[in-house]
Amino acid sequence: MTSQVPADTAPERVTVGTDGSYWGDRALSWGTEHARLRGARLRVLHPATDDPVSTLAHASATSDLVVMGCRGHRHRLLGLGEAVLPTVAAAHCDVLVVRGRGAAQRGENRCVTAMVSGGRDDVTVVEHAAAMATSHHARMEVVHAEPPTTLDDSVFAEKLRMETLRLRTTVTTVRTLPHEVIANSDGSDLIVLGRGQSAGRPSNPGVVTKTALHHAPCPVLVVHPATQRARVAGPGEMP
Repeated sequence: MTSQVPADTAPERVTVGTDGSYWGDRALSWGTEHARLRGARLRVLHPATDDPVSTLAHASATSDLVVMGCRGHRHRLLGLGEAVLPTVAAAHCDVLVVRGRGAAQRGENRCVTAMVSGGRDDVTVVEHAAAMATSHHARMEVVHAEPPTTLDDSVFAEKLRMETLRLRTTVTTVRTLPHEVIANSDGSDLIVLGRGQSAGRPSNPGVVTKTALHHAPCPVLVVHPATQRARVAGPGEMP
């Protein structure tokens, strides 16, 4: 199986953080396969247990993607590991958190779901979801799970419309809460969404992103708001 990265672009840089726990091993497996599919450079870190957030945040400055498990040795039971949200908040690149069912981790559903909110990061979210879908040989679904807000701005609405047309996909608007879309994503191998903002603490992930990180039945890709245009396959290459 060949890489989806064009020959004239620099290889993607993927960093995996693992502590040797169950979910750390799942992150390593996911990141290794992703790097193979993308023809990416893979770096594996074993962050010190006293400050894994700083280790991964520092590594993210020279990475295109950081992959980590939803929890590790310091948080073995149900819930989200204590390093996940701080790492997402501090990272300089996209962060993928491996969680959910084994079938989704292995990509058996062949579906990537991009969640758009009507915000300015929607085009980037769609681009990065398209790159993932192309590399992992999956179809892509774009879901808008709330009444339009910023999408009422014709400039951003047109940008998103043109982007989805270029990638040969459509935006489906569902009259439900984003949390319900996340809970019912059993057919997805990956949920892609923006970082969002926490009320009163703009640097922290928003409530929908936190919900996905805590409860999604599949891995979650949190797109960094400042990331550049993703390496997306050209016309005709989408699954």
